[in-house]
Amino acid sequence: MDELQYGDLVRSRDRRTGAEVFREVYLFGHRDAALAVPYVHLTAGGRTLVGSEGHFLPVCARRCTEADLQAGTIELENRRFRDVRAGDVLLISTGDSSFALAPVSAVDVLMARGAFNPYVRGADLVVDGVVASPHSDWILDWATPAPMVRHLPYVYEILLAPVYGLYRMVGPVTAEWLAHGLGLAESGAGESGLGYCVVLGADLVVDGVVASPHSDWILDWATPAPMVRHLPYVYEILLAPVYGLYRMVGPVTAEWLAHGLGLAESGAGESGLGYCVVLVGMAAPLAAALAAGRAASKQLLAGR
Repeated sequence: MDELQYGDLVRSRDRRTGAEVFREVYLFGHRDAALAVPYVHLTAGGRTLVGSEGHFLPVCARRCTEADLQAGTIELENRRFRDVRAGDVLLISTGDSSFALAPVSAVDVLMARGAFNPYVRGADLVVDGVVASPHSDWILDWATPAPMVRHLPYVYEILLAPVYGLYRMVGPVTAEWLAHGLGLAESGAGESGLGYCVVLGADLVVDGVVASPHSDWILDWATPAPMVRHLPYVYEILLAPVYGLYRMVGPVTAEWLAHGLGLAESGAGESGLGYCVVLVGMAAPLAAALAAGRAASKQLLAGR
């Protein structure tokens, strides 16, 4: 893991097809060889996977048979390393471009040195022969109810789309400098997500004075006073899908959707109705974008 570089193609499991693929590393959330922290050691099928307590990995929740695996009907659920127990069923690589199911036989927590968290798009990583999510605890964990935690990796995948877009624009060398030379990855990995906010956007200059583009919106009523100052960053994150829609349809159609159809006006209210419509409408384009990303990765792999 400590030898991986930006742009490297790593063995992964496509979340949609379940097939073995190779995806490029576009980000490291953590890359610190000296950091010593408690790590959970999971042993399954003769393999041992080591991860931080807050890291995610897919665990088979239902239909956990080899027949279901081959048919693509197994039901996986994201769990944190600290929540995995002996007897839980994990996915392991068989070494011949396929996967098998194996129960966890041992769970240990030991101190270890080194923190490396590479990210790929649309797939889970194969680490030491075991399938693990690239995602870990981040900016929304503190506000996420326990029953919804399993969905966080998918939410974080969407939120990191602008970061992947930046990587595709500037290339691995510049992306690495931005992430670690400038420190955006390290500051973005914290609960505040500061580096992530820097990637997403900046403040406006109005009449020569710097001002935020954000105003009161859907979360103001539920936000404690000490946390109000963070709301512009939260709203910047929430508006990422809206910006993505704008980039897809262009300014003319975006203006019609916002004001001709009235999504901006209904979205600006406390209910955020128009915003919810945009989120639902983005489901199909997002799937198409992920498919295009997969195709681009295949072309990149063929080119290499």
